[in-house]
Amino acid sequence: MHAGAYLEKREDESSFVERNINPVLENIASIHIAQLPNDYSAFIANRVCRYCINSFVSNVALIRPLEEESRLLVTQDLADIELGLEQFILHCGSTISLSSIGNGQPYKELRAMRNLLFWDNFRGNEKLSSEICRGLINEPWAMNLRTSTITNFLHSFAPTLLSSPHESKNIKIHEYVEKFLVPVDEYFEDDSGETTNWVITAGCCDAFRQRESALSSTNNEIGDKRVPDVLMQLGQELSRRKKL
Repeated sequence: MHAGAYLEKREDESSFVERNINPVLENIASIHIAQLPNDYSAFIANRVCRYCINSFVSNVALIRPLEEESRLLVTQDLADIELGLEQFILHCGSTISLSSIGNGQPYKELRAMRNLLFWDNFRGNEKLSSEICRGLINEPWAMNLRTSTITNFLHSFAPTLLSSPHESKNIKIHEYVEKFLVPVDEYFEDDSGETTNWVITAGCCDAFRQRESALSSTNNEIGDKRVPDVLMQLGQELSRRKKL
């Protein structure tokens, strides 16, 4: 994914999904999957849908800064990719529904991402980090999101001194997603990527505290300094709850 699709002004009204994802899905369905036996085509369609949703959400979660206009563009693309994948399933001749793929988890996350985009409990300075953390965890849609999706998204509220996970590795967003979160050639039930992302996130928070203590100019920096504390509390609590 090209993060600039949401950070730069668009020259036309078509969405990123319409321009870049839907045409690829159409080619996969008509050229490749159409030649496969029905049972195997349904299996491949399932994997393609899971990959598209997980990859798209993981890429979006790492975009920063994410201003109001960018959030609206992402919201439109979330709707477009849902529609595009439903059409893809039909073109593949499969009888499965998008909401049933992967036990429904990818679809639930796709829907929950819309809620996360417009969540903002950092507004105002009166709330403690622990209150922000509890408020997010108690949202009815929060448990439908991977821990990496939530923690990576929260970096969009943070001061620039807090590096995002991909920045700490000196790689681009899509490279980070492909390497750690949604690798193309690995089985989806492997949670090692989530664990790795959390270790990297915790390292980013530690580095932030060191930079903050070394610099006296951070008082004027744009961004909410509560984010690292929220991340540390949130990541641990979400990981604990998902294991229950």
